[in-house]
Amino acid sequence: MGLLSLLARDDDGLDAVAETDTVTLALRADDLFDAFEDDFGILYSQILDLARQLLRLRRRIPAGTYLAPGEYGDEPLTGPIDLVQRLLFLRRGPLASANMDALVAIAQRMEVARFEPGTTQWQIGAPSGFMYALVSGRVRCTTEDGRRFVCGPGYPLGNLESQCGAARWYEAVVETPVTGFRNETDAFLDTIEQHFEMALKFLATMATGLIARRAEMRKETEPAVVA
Repeated sequence: MGLLSLLARDDDGLDAVAETDTVTLALRADDLFDAFEDDFGILYSQILDLARQLLRLRRRIPAGTYLAPGEYGDEPLTGPIDLVQRLLFLRRGPLASANMDALVAIAQRMEVARFEPGTTQWQIGAPSGFMYALVSGRVRCTTEDGRRFVCGPGYPLGNLESQCGAARWYEAVVETPVTGFRNETDAFLDTIEQHFEMALKFLATMATGLIARRAEMRKETEPAVVA
């Protein structure tokens, strides 16, 4: 109880009141983070658990959803993309405040990928293990039951199932010319293992996303209020 708020660095946290006599074990945040820093396996287990929870919720995505952070534009990119441009892209994302050395390490490993409209990036059931950080363009995704949603600039396409080691659960077809950065999951994990503060920021981003998604799900299931 309270773990998500702790991982998300949520200062407001949550209110918890005992309804009956309880016996509880308390774990200080500093002690938990020390354990994460001492053993990356413990930290990775937490990342994996959050990724699995997020993936379960994401698989319930309503048809017609558009996934794209608002701070990214939709202008097509042409020509070569150098290291500086990759860093500028990363500085607009959830890891913006990470150590520059860590950002450079990630940027150097990202491969530029371009796709023309109509290109199928993967089919349902295909192996994962990599993601595309969409720089420009849109990708239409179709689930096994026929639901469609669209991913746009700034969205980490294919990240969740790759973090979980799960197969692709939707078909991804390019809708408009797409430029993206391909990032191998193992390479990303190697990087955050070497940069602990970035690992904590990534963990906080996942926890914040899970809190937000749970709140959205509650709203979606609440009965409508008739005036």
